[in-house]
Amino acid sequence: MTDNERYIPADGGQVYIRAFGAGAKTPILVLHGGPGFDHTLLLPVQELARGRRVIFYDQLGSGKSDRPDDLSLWNVGRFVRELGQVREALGLDRVILLGASWGTILAVDYMLTEPAGVEALILSSPCLSARMWKEDADRLRLKLGAETQALLLRHEAAGTTASEDYQSGVMKYIKRFACRLDPLPPVVLDAIAGANMQVYTYMWARASSIRRAPLRTTTARATSAASGLPPCSPAAATTRRRQSPRAATNPSSRAPS
Repeated sequence: MTDNERYIPADGGQVYIRAFGAGAKTPILVLHGGPGFDHTLLLPVQELARGRRVIFYDQLGSGKSDRPDDLSLWNVGRFVRELGQVREALGLDRVILLGASWGTILAVDYMLTEPAGVEALILSSPCLSARMWKEDADRLRLKLGAETQALLLRHEAAGTTASEDYQSGVMKYIKRFACRLDPLPPVVLDAIAGANMQVYTYMWARASSIRRAPLRTTTARATSAASGLPPCSPAAATTRRRQSPRAATNPSSRAPS
């Protein structure tokens, strides 16, 4: 392990930290997508380490962090607490948060706890409404063709989403809607191969039950226990931006990662 790598304790296990750069400017803390993927897809953000630190961490259950086999750990509240524990361990009294995809859900829900010292919030490929994401994902799936749709539905109904057959259908979705480079870059293939699908499938499968238990998006702090995802509606995020630091938002891509 090099000087810019370390582990810190968090609820449920040890979390891997990787930092680049130095300087007096406010450090950037990067929140990766998934959940269950790691920070490597976002490594180009290290180019911002000019006069400041850029800090990555693999959320518990992903990358080089511990991977406990405990479904009770996979909920947004624990990930929010983990983010606070990372800040505390690293002494990040002042920080800029940069979240990507699922990381934007984590960032916004963390901001709803009204933490001190967050100078800016950057949302890349934001996914702030599980309901809207589910609707968009269903719409895109209809473009995959009848055979692939039937394959996905069959395995989802049978609970066999870990099978190679099902994953082949997922890969068709990824290549068409998430990353259109052909062939897929090695960094993308490595990220997919190294992902903890227990975490990803468990948390997004709960979100997929939206039709049976809709997320409540009418008030910023409403929760839906059945969905397991936070009340991060665009309206709630807008309200929070009026009261807290500047926020930058990049165009959304609808495939969470």
